[in-house]
Amino acid sequence: MKDPKRIAIVRRNGYGDLVCIAPLVACISERFPMAEITLFVEERNKALVPYLFPKHKYVSFGRGSEYLETLKTALKQSPFDLVISSKPSPFKLNNIFLGLLKSPNKMAVTQGKGWHESFITTKRPYIQEGHQALRCLQIFDPTIKAIDPAWLPRCIVKPLALNLPHPILFFSLINNREASQLTLERFAAIANKIHRKRPFSVVLSAPLQTVFSHRLEMPTHLISLSSFEGFISLLAAVDIVLSGDGGPCHIAAALQKPQIALFGKTLPEQCSPLSPHATTLYDPINVNNIDLALIENALESALTKISV
Repeated sequence: MKDPKRIAIVRRNGYGDLVCIAPLVACISERFPMAEITLFVEERNKALVPYLFPKHKYVSFGRGSEYLETLKTALKQSPFDLVISSKPSPFKLNNIFLGLLKSPNKMAVTQGKGWHESFITTKRPYIQEGHQALRCLQIFDPTIKAIDPAWLPRCIVKPLALNLPHPILFFSLINNREASQLTLERFAAIANKIHRKRPFSVVLSAPLQTVFSHRLEMPTHLISLSSFEGFISLLAAVDIVLSGDGGPCHIAAALQKPQIALFGKTLPEQCSPLSPHATTLYDPINVNNIDLALIENALESALTKISV
């Protein structure tokens, strides 16, 4: 392939999915250092892009009809030399978007089952095994067999000021996946037990009316943030994160925070946080089935390693 001058990378879905294309973006930046890279992302995720990809341009799809916004966004673009659908499974909407963009080379995962796949010039097979970040890399280069540590996501964020004694633990009571949400009762049982041996503070992120912080014995701060900027600044301020599968655990990975990530149903080998500082615990049905001792030991081990 002749070195492309303009490259487009398309990734829709949530915050975690956007974080998981960081290795792909880093790899392409390394291979083609002179290329201009433009990221196409969902409107709801655009606030994360400047933190995660500060050197690159981005365009967000509008919040209206998906197909109409796909059409409108594509028609506004100048030609690209290379466009990549960084979705590790077949995705009709992305294929249509790539078809509408002007480019001689369009890469995407296909299965040979849809008319929209005819738009793709470089077809990659659908592979279900392996981490989605690695599978995204293989859309660009199938010979890549592992994620280079230099390609892991990195965010540098000014931390929010918290008037709490360190170490500070962040625990999220909000998760779109019910199977990945640890109950406050189980969290309180673990946290209180550890706190009696090793003091720490807790920040809870949730609507205030749903939280009963009096169940916790340690200094606790309830916070309900109205902006993404406030949320990522909060994560930057804490020392350790305990969360379910979802955006917070992936953003914590990009912030290089020690964390325990709890996965229910979703396979960790496909979606675990991209960080050497993450411990992942899993139950095939619900995270509340995970032995409390396992979570307790992981949390206590992480707290032991934190110097404050």
